[in-house]
Amino acid sequence: MELDLKLKILYIYTAITTIPFGFSILFFSDLWYSLFGIARQEQIIFGIVGSVWIAFGLLSAWGYHFPIKFIPILMMQFFYKVIWIIGVFLPLIFSGNVSMLSIVLLLTFLTYVIPDIIIIPWKTFTSKTN
Repeated sequence: MELDLKLKILYIYTAITTIPFGFSILFFSDLWYSLFGIARQEQIIFGIVGSVWIAFGLLSAWGYHFPIKFIPILMMQFFYKVIWIIGVFLPLIFSGNVSMLSIVLLLTFLTYVIPDIIIIPWKTFTSKTN
């Protein structure tokens, strides 16, 4: 399978997952609170998460048409998820405070991170000859 097609699959996956989740966070946050039994959080912070996910989805929809140009969107998404895994999830494991929500997020994030590692042309994108 050629690189453009693989990247387009990543963009489609991102767009069809992050846009609905982002909107659900913005407009149905009570559902998230009750579904995962999490404490009510500051709505402004929760709203930032929803907005960022929608932005990733919209940019990914645009990236579908320009797969190589929009690789930085996939890279940003990759890095923030890896940083979350290292900076949030691992400390939760070590402190024994892993929740159902954190496990769901970890598994969801891995569905993005693993394909990103495999598909993003890291060497080509970061080479000085580009």
